[in-house]
Amino acid sequence: ALRLLRKVIKKAEPDNLVFLGDFWDTYSISRFAKTIFYAGGIEEELRIGWKELKKIVNNFPGNWYFCEGNHEVRIGLYLAEHPELGLPENFDMKKGISFFGGEWIPYREHLEINTNLIISHDFGRAGLNAASQALNDLPQHSSVFGHTHRASVVYKTGLDGSTQASMMTGCLIDLANPFLRYASGARQARDTMLGCGIIHSKGKLFKMDFLPFIKSGTGFTTCVDGVWVK
Repeated sequence: ALRLLRKVIKKAEPDNLVFLGDFWDTYSISRFAKTIFYAGGIEEELRIGWKELKKIVNNFPGNWYFCEGNHEVRIGLYLAEHPELGLPENFDMKKGISFFGGEWIPYREHLEINTNLIISHDFGRAGLNAASQALNDLPQHSSVFGHTHRASVVYKTGLDGSTQASMMTGCLIDLANPFLRYASGARQARDTMLGCGIIHSKGKLFKMDFLPFIKSGTGFTTCVDGVWVK
């Protein structure tokens, strides 16, 4: 899924990139029941995550942003509690994102694209209907968020004719990875949708699209501006 994401970015040529958080799963330090022990530990998870993030943002000409997710919060708390790990400075989430040229958006704060559209890891909802609920929770804004592992784009027209929309953008989880298997994994996998979102904007006008990453052979494919990318 991450390989396809890099190809989508190359094809779409966006002006900006926004990561919606939970880029690291933090399986090794999660409090949830697991089905397998991961011997690599948080150090290995962090190393792999930074390596993959650098592959995406290296040579990206525009601005990029990272919305802190609850999993990154978990990492910060864990590292603060375990200074004996002596990890390099750029393992600190905020410092690391800045080190690689990104802008850090703290958890539950949002990136404002214009006066109508805001983006964050989440807006307090996590269920199947989170996008629809966001329309009611944020009546003055359209919104884009992650967190749920699900995908949905919902539009509505107000009584004054204005358009409001909300999108949750799926995730990039490797469902075949045994180290992402929690005791509740079967339920989580059933509702999970791989993919990413694209926003076309001009001033206060915008259009949201979700790009599903569809299984094709041994990899994934999706459609960008009418062209299939694999």
